[in-house]
Amino acid sequence: MNSDNHTEAIAHVRLESDGTQVAHFVLEHLLATAQGARDRAVRIGITGLAEYAYVAGLWHDLGKFSLPFQERIRILTGYEVENWHLEGKGAGQVNHSSAGGIFALEKAAENTKSGAIFIAATILSHHTGLQNFSDTQLRLREKQHLDSVAEFLNNRFPEQLDIPLPEAKLPPIRDSALLVRMLFSTLVDADRSDTAAFMRPGISQPSLPKLETLNKKLDARMERLANSAEPTMVNRLRKKILETVNAHIALEPGFFRLAVPTGGGKTLTSLSFALKHALKHGKRRIIYTIPFTSIIEQTAQVFRDALGDDAVLEHHSNIDPDDFTRENARTRLLQENWDAPLIVTTNVLFFESLFANNTSRCRKLHNIANSVIILDEAQTIPAEFLRPILDSLRELVEKYGVSIVLCTATQPAFDKRDLAADNLAIKGFENVRSLAPDPEELHKELKRVRVHIPADLHPPAGDADSAWQSIATEIQRHEQVLTIVNTRADAYRLASLIPGCLHLSTFMCPAHRLNVFNEIRALLNKKKPIRVVSTQLVEAGVDLDFPVVYRALAGLDSLAQAAGRCNREGKLDRGDVFVFVPPGKLPAGHLRQSQEIGRKLLAANRSDPFAPEHFRSYFRQLFWTKGDAGLDKYEITGKSRELQFKKIADVFRFIEENQTPVVVPYGGPDEGPALIRNLARADLSMRDKRLAMRYSVNVYDRHLSELRQKGALELVNDAYYVLVRPELYDPVYGLQER
Repeated sequence: MNSDNHTEAIAHVRLESDGTQVAHFVLEHLLATAQGARDRAVRIGITGLAEYAYVAGLWHDLGKFSLPFQERIRILTGYEVENWHLEGKGAGQVNHSSAGGIFALEKAAENTKSGAIFIAATILSHHTGLQNFSDTQLRLREKQHLDSVAEFLNNRFPEQLDIPLPEAKLPPIRDSALLVRMLFSTLVDADRSDTAAFMRPGISQPSLPKLETLNKKLDARMERLANSAEPTMVNRLRKKILETVNAHIALEPGFFRLAVPTGGGKTLTSLSFALKHALKHGKRRIIYTIPFTSIIEQTAQVFRDALGDDAVLEHHSNIDPDDFTRENARTRLLQENWDAPLIVTTNVLFFESLFANNTSRCRKLHNIANSVIILDEAQTIPAEFLRPILDSLRELVEKYGVSIVLCTATQPAFDKRDLAADNLAIKGFENVRSLAPDPEELHKELKRVRVHIPADLHPPAGDADSAWQSIATEIQRHEQVLTIVNTRADAYRLASLIPGCLHLSTFMCPAHRLNVFNEIRALLNKKKPIRVVSTQLVEAGVDLDFPVVYRALAGLDSLAQAAGRCNREGKLDRGDVFVFVPPGKLPAGHLRQSQEIGRKLLAANRSDPFAPEHFRSYFRQLFWTKGDAGLDKYEITGKSRELQFKKIADVFRFIEENQTPVVVPYGGPDEGPALIRNLARADLSMRDKRLAMRYSVNVYDRHLSELRQKGALELVNDAYYVLVRPELYDPVYGLQER
């Protein structure tokens, strides 16, 4: 070996169209990644973090300065093999991540620097994902990987790499786990971006509109809507709400509350505030999170209509496969790193990314810093994750320059004073500023429904079949009516008793549900008779407007959200919402707890059950009922203190782990059936992988076992369960349980 081995070491090899090979040298890649990580960390705003990111980038691929790695990459690519000292050691995988982490710890030992473990853990994990702290410490003992680098370099490290650890100390941070994820994010994004720039030099970052441009377009859109809208009471109030909310844009960044009754125009109003607040305070992007995929495409389309097709980055599992394929070059990178002015995503993706350990989920995290986050339907945050989620949101506001808008018609009790009054360990938010006009007055002005509450709020006595038939008979008295129940089984049972009824539940694949939504809207617009029975998936944010809504007894938030699908546009003097008590008893857990609290509050407040003050009481009772253990069911707070990244990621799942997607043959021959045939191909396209999500139903383990016993499932490509008995997928009700 010669003393200039570092100048010959290659990190990647690119094949040109003429067959020639171009090398990306390790030193070049390390320097570029270090600078890229530093630039990203600067935008996070944590003092000293940029220096840590630079060092992590500089040492992350130090292990590529080793004879085993260099032999392997040259054997695999054929790059100048005749000029290289091959010794037959290049077969198999070569660890190139450990050396840089060990180098960081040795530097720490020499200089007694603290914080080196953050750099070491980040480097060790940049391919495998963040591991548990104890596992990381074990891996740091693999000193032979650093010895291999030293041997390759003849113990003469390039001067650009042989630098001390950062002098700067990081400020006190309550959430060290989030800080490590942010540091990890800068490295992963910089590493992948530099590699992609070399391997695909023709692909550049898409040109996207600036926030100033989006703000001007939205202002113009809002003015057109105001000028063309019917002079109804609802439209006058929407204009008043918009003006009041935008009068607060100069308030200091932090927490905001947008408590607007359903139909008050909060979607575009919240976006208008976010854009103006971002421009006023130098925020870099808007992130709009939505609880359900059933409404995300609806919201994204509203934004596109206002701002243009190129203004919105959608990132969720339900994105249209044809759109994804068509816009692949424009959107793939943006979906990986969220470097876009306006992102529309789901709560699942947003919060699971905040608690993730893998590289793809964490890559975007640094771009959350210095943004405005709109949490649409904030009350839908799962209670079992409430404590760690509130802690992380508070940290984003206090340390990472984020403003958060809690946007909902049924504001949950997230304030510190509410949670402290109930003696819960969970810490709420301080100084949450209200954006909307007086909530009490707004509630009175936007009241568009009569709420009918039964005298007896307990389940009907006697036979369940008779009780359901009685409910079905009553529903059929109305020409246009929406009925919402608590479970998929109840939705099937009730809908089957109503001739011609449309049905919605998660027994249906997303493509099926979308078609039903379109049919519902078409029938409503034509003023045709229509009766719909659905689970809760139609509640929060779904843009439907029925004159009559029936709602099975549930939590107060669910009842109010259901009422929001009644006389939504205020075209009637009053719509009618009927609360009914279904037969039977809900399973123990969240649904039963919330139903019981809803029962008590309805009984005590029959005249005006959805007044704003009742929601604070409802959520306080719900959180108190669950207690500290129920608000951090998987002990994520403790795992975060111990930097147990993999353990956290394994349990932080909004969608229960005991559900498995089953691809169903819904639609015509060119839809689900064609997809199922394609899934068997070895060269499965990205479009088909995306389509599989749109034609899948999530089933619990018990149901999966029953389907397998019937011979109804086939495992294709070792990855996809497909339904091979088409008669088990009903064109109205979806996948059959029995």
